[in-house]
Amino acid sequence: NEKFNLICFGAGKFNYSEIKLINKYKNFNKKIFHIKGDDKTLASLYLQAVALICPSLYEGFGLPVLEAMRLKCPVICSNTSSLPEVCEDAAAYFNPLSIDSINNKIIETVYSDNKIQELKLLGSKRIKLFSWENCANKTTKIYNRLI
Repeated sequence: NEKFNLICFGAGKFNYSEIKLINKYKNFNKKIFHIKGDDKTLASLYLQAVALICPSLYEGFGLPVLEAMRLKCPVICSNTSSLPEVCEDAAAYFNPLSIDSINNKIIETVYSDNKIQELKLLGSKRIKLFSWENCANKTTKIYNRLI
């Protein structure tokens, strides 16, 4: 769609097969960008984004979705791994192995102002359960039980 850009943040530059795949879709190849940067750059992207799309097949915990929620960026992500447990009702989910599922969920979400606002609100509530202070307190309690 002409309205949106796809920003891929971090890691290395696109490899040959990724560039080949991007170029295959002529309508979109001028709308896909790779950006590297620091935490400040990433935060700026979250603040400007319509949504974080996280098509992960495996997440150990899901820090990117929490970072997005903290900055009121709606989350659209895989229904696999730890993501449903981390996000609960604060994300729109798709099957990461199905292009149709990914496409349908993105379209159904980004073109609905109500859904975007709902995800921002639910994400703002959900993120309150996750903090480094909370993590440290729970870890300390576990250590103290072991001593």
